[in-house]
Amino acid sequence: MYIKELRIDGFGALSGESCRLDAPLTVVFGPNEAGKSTLLRFVRTMLYGFANRGQPAERGEPVRGGRHGGRIVLLADDGREWAFERYADLPSRRGGAGVVVRDEDGNEWPMTQAELERKLLGGVSEKLFRQLFAVTLDELQELRSLQGEEVGNYLYHAGMAGGAALTSAGRTITAELDRLFKPRGEQPDLNRALTAVREREAKLREVRRDADLYNETAAELARIETELEEADIRLPELRRRLASVQAAVGARQTWLRLREIELEEAEWVSRLSRPEAEPVEEEAQARWEALAADRERAAERLRQTEEELSRLQEERSGLRWDEPLLEALADVDRLEAQREAAVARREELAELSADLRLQEETLAALLGRLSPGWEEAELQSFASLSERERARAMQSAMAELQRELERLNADIRRMERQRAVQAESEREAAAPGRMIEENEGTFGNSKERENAVDTAYLFGEFVPPDKRALLQAWQETEDERLSWERAWLAAVYAGAANGEGAWPGAGLTQEEERHAGPDEPWRQRGRNSDRGRAATRDRLEAGGSRASGMKPGGRRKSDRAPDRRRAWALAAAGLAAASALLAALGGTGGGDAAAAAYAAAALLFAAAVWLFARRSDVPVPSAYDPLAEERASEAAAELARRERKLEAALHRLLRHPETFIVRLREDAAAGDRTAEAGWKALREAVYARAEQFDRHERERAARHEQERLRAEWRRERERLEEERGAAAEAAERLRRQWEGWLAERKLPAGLAPELLPELFPLAEQALQTLRQRGRLAVRAAQLTASSAAFEAAAADLLAAFPPPPEASGDAALAVKLLHVRARRERETAAEARRLDARLREAEAARNAALAAASRAAQAIAGALDAAGEPDEAAYERRLRVDARRRALARERREAQLRLAAGRDASALAELTSLLARHDEAALAALLAEAQGELREQEAWRTERLDRRGRLAEQLERLRREAETDEAAVSLTELESELERLADRYAVWSICAELIRRTKAVFEEERQPEVLRRASRYFAAMTEEAYVRMAAPGDSASLLAETADRQWVDSAFLSRGTREQMFLALRFALAGATSPETALPLLLDDLFVHFDGARLRSAARVLGELSKERQIVLFTCHEHVADTIAASVPQANRVRMERKGAAAEASGLFPSASSSRG
Repeated sequence: MYIKELRIDGFGALSGESCRLDAPLTVVFGPNEAGKSTLLRFVRTMLYGFANRGQPAERGEPVRGGRHGGRIVLLADDGREWAFERYADLPSRRGGAGVVVRDEDGNEWPMTQAELERKLLGGVSEKLFRQLFAVTLDELQELRSLQGEEVGNYLYHAGMAGGAALTSAGRTITAELDRLFKPRGEQPDLNRALTAVREREAKLREVRRDADLYNETAAELARIETELEEADIRLPELRRRLASVQAAVGARQTWLRLREIELEEAEWVSRLSRPEAEPVEEEAQARWEALAADRERAAERLRQTEEELSRLQEERSGLRWDEPLLEALADVDRLEAQREAAVARREELAELSADLRLQEETLAALLGRLSPGWEEAELQSFASLSERERARAMQSAMAELQRELERLNADIRRMERQRAVQAESEREAAAPGRMIEENEGTFGNSKERENAVDTAYLFGEFVPPDKRALLQAWQETEDERLSWERAWLAAVYAGAANGEGAWPGAGLTQEEERHAGPDEPWRQRGRNSDRGRAATRDRLEAGGSRASGMKPGGRRKSDRAPDRRRAWALAAAGLAAASALLAALGGTGGGDAAAAAYAAAALLFAAAVWLFARRSDVPVPSAYDPLAEERASEAAAELARRERKLEAALHRLLRHPETFIVRLREDAAAGDRTAEAGWKALREAVYARAEQFDRHERERAARHEQERLRAEWRRERERLEEERGAAAEAAERLRRQWEGWLAERKLPAGLAPELLPELFPLAEQALQTLRQRGRLAVRAAQLTASSAAFEAAAADLLAAFPPPPEASGDAALAVKLLHVRARRERETAAEARRLDARLREAEAARNAALAAASRAAQAIAGALDAAGEPDEAAYERRLRVDARRRALARERREAQLRLAAGRDASALAELTSLLARHDEAALAALLAEAQGELREQEAWRTERLDRRGRLAEQLERLRREAETDEAAVSLTELESELERLADRYAVWSICAELIRRTKAVFEEERQPEVLRRASRYFAAMTEEAYVRMAAPGDSASLLAETADRQWVDSAFLSRGTREQMFLALRFALAGATSPETALPLLLDDLFVHFDGARLRSAARVLGELSKERQIVLFTCHEHVADTIAASVPQANRVRMERKGAAAEASGLFPSASSSRG
């Protein structure tokens, strides 16, 4: 099972991150606090669930935001992908679904943790996963984590049939032996039996004693019993006497207080006028205080009501008001309500008068600006909507015609300029130097122009009439040339195989490549054909090399000279044969056939020279081949057919190909690479001719385009002239119509149409001013009528109630002052009515206060009469005395109860007698005497009780020792039990020794599979310094065997070596605990104590393990990551950056930091 991808929504310091771990071995490298350990905890959480809140580090609450949890994608051993999702915010009851699992088809299943472990995690529990598969440096150091209940079975018993049962039996035997006997124990059965035997034997030796000792002990015991009975009679009387004295000492203060109470009570009674009177009840004091308080409150209330009545009567007598004015208050209120409106109308009327004068002046000014002869009638008729639309239509039409004329004039001027530019271009194109410039642009420089003329002179006229046919003919010629070269090479090779000679073939030298000229882009086809020929030649060379058992170019330089001579001989023979063929054909009069034969001969000679220039060898076969002659004949026939087709292709390309063939012959006679140069020159001539075709076509198109443009220009100029004339006539008609409209409207004759946008708003403004003046006049008339009606009503009211002098004839001000005066008179009348009501209430309150004072006085007199006291002072004195008497009576009762508590009459009388006859010192002396007597008597009795106990024990012991027959029988039984236990101990000891020897032999000869694998890993990591490991079943320690077969306990190994031992054990146990599902190994910085050599060895072990299961290593040491990457080429290295670093990488692992190897 592989961890393919991690997606972290929120876990610890990681939020919104993702990571792919799809390599067999992945090294996660990064500085401290980059999140490596957090990533390890995230994987454990995704597989086995969230830790509880008591483990905050393992739970990983997100600190950078995000949803707590994430997603992990696993690749199972069967190739299927599974995705787990866990989030802490999803509610999950105990035993319910805790994880959501999705397969690669999108199907989704909620699973419990138990189902997940059983179906997808190979049954590995969380505890076992933490111990073996997700290991940190701290866990690696703890050997006891490898000795758990689950892991121990694999470590000690894997590979041994019945190993677990054998170990259990050994533990049972050891426990049984410990239960039977321990050298220094007391509780085991054998130890107890031996102790009992020793005790019985000692007792039998002390059996015989003197019989008189028994009798004396019995007599002494009887005497002590008698003395104890007498002491039991004396002790109660002593205790009673001591208790009585102690009670007298304790009650002395209470008894003295009781005497003081009696004396004080007699003193208080003597102060009363009637001592024989009984104390009044307790409530009398409270009632008297309540009566006195009621009398004080009634007197105070009476005083307050009389003062309030006098004050109200004085206020009421000072109030006066005008009753007639109050009767007319309604009319005054009505006029007051109209007063503010009347004042506002008066102010508005003044403003309207000013506005009317302003509107008259503005209207006169606007009419003067419109036209000197205009009146209001002309203004109203001019401002009609139809008149405005007519004027706007004329103005718009005139502006449109003006714009049209301007546009047409601009178009005519533009066309004149375009014609001038076109004429200048035609003159430049017709200049004599134009063709020279174009030729320079085509051929580049003078040297290229000379080459073009030279090639045209060499090859003559081309047959194709246009560019397309020319390029097609050249393509066919190139194809036929390639076919002819392949046929010629085959013929040469066939001749060499037939023993007729050898042929040279190899690549160009560096000097020839350096002198080769650059090709133009349109010569790419020629270069492709060259590469095709080179490829064919290379295949032939390879075949020749294999046939001769030599590599191409493998011959010494001294061996090439004879082959060079043979190649030159072959070329000369080919040229001679071609000459003879030409002579024969020439004699028969076949001109074309002679030219073709001559061309073939020249091509043959040029090919021979070209092949010689390659300076490579074709080995000569060492034996005669009977089929070689037949292959040579076929190759010659094919070569002749290809020569004919090449001749036909040349005739389709060139009108007179003889010129080209003659030049090829001359080039071939010169030797080296000139034959290839001829073909290159022909190719350049073909493409130069194609460029001429293009240039002529462009010139014809340019001339045709110029003629077309001139014709279009003339037609467009005539059309614009016609449009301009029509527009001028329409403008003249509109001008005459405009002048007539101005005269009709009494407007100035020289008024331009452009002024219409100003004229109409001015007329509209004048018309608006005229309307506004009319509205102001109507409003002024309304205001004048309203003001007159208000002043008339005010004059009638003011005649009955004259206004004060400050009114100054102002009706509004007089109404306001009268209204204020009327409101004051109304408030005065209301205040008088309120005071009358309060006077009535005050008189009723005074009467009630008088009645309450009378009742309080009567109640106090009744209380004095009931108590029989002459006045209030005497009654209050009696109340104070009686209160004290009651308190003393309560205290006396409490003291009497304390004295009598728990005592009958006789005891109380005795206590009283003691208190009356003895003072404090005498009581103390009596108490000390009684305590001393009681202590002495109790001590004597205790000593007698101890003596009685010792005597009774001694008497019983003497009685038991006398029974000698029973002790002997008991000793015999104990010896039999001891023998039985000794036999059983011997049997268990023999079994334990047999098991120990069996396990030792097995550990030596048949080491368990887990330990064998661990030993192999340990030996590889320590470079064979330790060859084997052992784990004795009866011990919790681990042993390591050195190369010289010495056993060393793990406690004596160095820290690094011990960590290598524990790591090897975990690697071996990982394979044993999950054989069906290969869970990944997560290792958190385990190599910090490894030196360089052992680190490289451990890296190789990791590489071996990564073939079986995925390994993810977390480290902050760069040398560890570099060493593993160098030792395991297929390792994937992933770099993590510290959060908040300068790079501020938002992703968990930037893609640029991941690399393989």
